[in-house]
Amino acid sequence: MAPFRGKPVLAHVVDVVRDAQAANLIADAWAVVPGEDSQLRSLVQQSGLIPVPNDNPGLGISHSLRLGLAALATSCGGCLGAAIVLLGDQPLVRLDAVGALIQGWRDGRGPVLRPRYASTPEVPGHPVLLERSTWSLVERISGDRGLGALLRPGEPGVGVLELPGGNPDIDTAGDLLTLEGPNP
Repeated sequence: MAPFRGKPVLAHVVDVVRDAQAANLIADAWAVVPGEDSQLRSLVQQSGLIPVPNDNPGLGISHSLRLGLAALATSCGGCLGAAIVLLGDQPLVRLDAVGALIQGWRDGRGPVLRPRYASTPEVPGHPVLLERSTWSLVERISGDRGLGALLRPGEPGVGVLELPGGNPDIDTAGDLLTLEGPNP
């Protein structure tokens, strides 16, 4: 629950999800949280998102992805056509990125869509939109690896949307300090 600009890092991501709901871009939203972290679970619940407990976060992001997509798959009997995967350590994620992914999917730009940000064109961007037909790919990953190795830009079925700016993630205390910028 590291603070960023006066609130927890995850709260910034949750705010974008809530804004996407308010804009009718998405309906329901789930968030995978460590099972023992009552503060994160509470933040998610208070925001109106559905918490998905991860009782073994040591298994890495691959496990979190499997849990999240499994929760989505059972939520409405398979009625969801796609999911957008946001990362909880990217507090600068923008609503326009979510909207661009959804519009790109509706326009038939591919079953997997990811942004390429102008400030970091060499880094595969997030969030990622995954059409339901691709969800089984999570069975091919393990440990602290996401789908990036399987969903490289330029691979068949992986559409890339060019977006301005960037969406940095916070992996270390140094990353957080860099993102916060100099103290006033």
